[in-house]
Amino acid sequence: ILEVEQLDTLSSNTANTITIGGTNTSTINLGASGKSIVIPSGATLTNNGTITGFDGPAFFVLAPNGGTNFTASTTVKVQYNDEQFDTDNCYDATTNYRFTPTKAGYYQFNFGIDVRGTVTGTHDLSLKLYKNGSGYIGGALKNTASPMWINASALASANGTTDYFELYVYSNFTSPYYEETDDGDCYFS
Repeated sequence: ILEVEQLDTLSSNTANTITIGGTNTSTINLGASGKSIVIPSGATLTNNGTITGFDGPAFFVLAPNGGTNFTASTTVKVQYNDEQFDTDNCYDATTNYRFTPTKAGYYQFNFGIDVRGTVTGTHDLSLKLYKNGSGYIGGALKNTASPMWINASALASANGTTDYFELYVYSNFTSPYYEETDDGDCYFS
């Protein structure tokens, strides 16, 4: 144990660099559990190597191939269940079809849907990200053709414990369904 108030370079050190650890060191621990490491205002933290453990949960899920029918003229939850990846097991692809991040922070959401059905006249399509059961942000369009595609994105904060995010779709097509056709049209990430 070396107990000091401050580490500084020797006046002969023209590089003004302090090296902690060397060729015999595989791990350097800074701080201890429950302690803070402070980078003072005006200081620069430079990464010339690999940083791990700073990323938040990430997921990418698709709609199942073959189509998923839903009720026309009703807002329904999108049931994307084809997980491509889920780094921290935060997306429920079997029951609630929702993302519940376990780390507090800001999350970038991207989502899209390909809806098909019988067309007579002008039809509406909307896709919305919900946070904790309430509409948050999304997109909508009108068209006279099937299929209709919509893509949107949103930035949202999450508390890392109880906040959750889901997708809801609305279409007034006759017999609407959404389908993943291997083009990546029906996705949530």
